[in-house]
Parts: sequence; C-alpha cells; structure tokens
Amino acid sequence: MNDSSLPNRRQFLRTTSQAATALAAASTFPSAILAAESPAKTIGVGCIGVGTRGGDLLEAVAHAPNVKVTAICDVYGPHRQKGLERCLNPQAKTYVDYRELLTDKSVDAVVIATPDQWHCQIVLDAVEAGKDIYCEKGFSRTLPEAKQMRDALKKSKVVFQLGHQAR
Repeated sequence: MNDSSLPNRRQFLRTTSQAATALAAASTFPSAILAAESPAKTIGVGCIGVGTRGGDLLEAVAHAPNVKVTAICDVYGPHRQKGLERCLNPQAKTYVDYRELLTDKSVDAVVIATPDQWHCQIVLDAVEAGKDIYCEKGFSRTLPEAKQMRDALKKSKVVFQLGHQAR
C-alpha cells in the first residue's frame, strides 16, 4: 500500500479532535430541540371542489410524500364519492359546505378547484381559518376581488400558491 494515501499523524489528530468536538457539541443541545416535532410531519389536506380539474389535483396530492388527504368537499354527491375513492384515505371526511371543512383540525392546507366565482370567498375564509392554500386558476373574476385576496394574504402567515399548469 502506498504510504502517501495514509494520513500522517498530524492529519489523524486534527480529524479525530474535530470529530470529538462535534460530538461533544451535539450532546450539549437542549433535549427540547431534539424532542421537537419534525418539520417533515404529514400535512393534512382538504380538497374543495373535486370535479374534473379538482379530481386531477386530488390524485396528485394523494400521491405526494408526507401528505394525507383528510377531507373532501363538493356540493355534488358523485364528485364527493369519487374524491373519497381516489384520495387513498378511507377515513377522509366528506363535506358539502366548505366552511365546515375549514373548521376541521386535521386539515392544514386546502386545494381549491371550484368554479372561479367561488375562489375569492373560499380563499378569504381559508385565510381566516389559517389554512395554507393552493388555488387553481383563475385567481379572481374582478380586480377588486384580486386586491381583496391579496390584502388578506399579505396580512396573514398563510402560504398561498396559484396554479397555472398546462399554460
């Protein structure tokens, strides 16, 4: 074996002392930090509107890592049933009224795929409920609606994303 590939005494001592220092530092962290909940916890998602586009979004969400569809909402019964069958969670709750879904503690975020005329009110109510939001396009029907949602989102800590796939 080639002697140049082996560490010399100085390199060995430096590496060993760095490892020992790192280990000692790690052992001094408060136990509360080590016991804290992982930021990678499972996110509960409620899907509001599970028709054609909403059904596609539901399937994408259901297959995402660290995500669980916990609630389905649609005013049309066959869509609710289809959503329940496709969400990969037989314990998911179903709702006719989205406002009831927004009170569900198992829902951390919502996917809004309703007809455009409902987006503004649902977004405003979801912001008030403190739910993170993915809203399918179009954002609003009017400029005043867009400004109203923008202002509410700016005042909140809600994460918001507007979907514009296939454009």
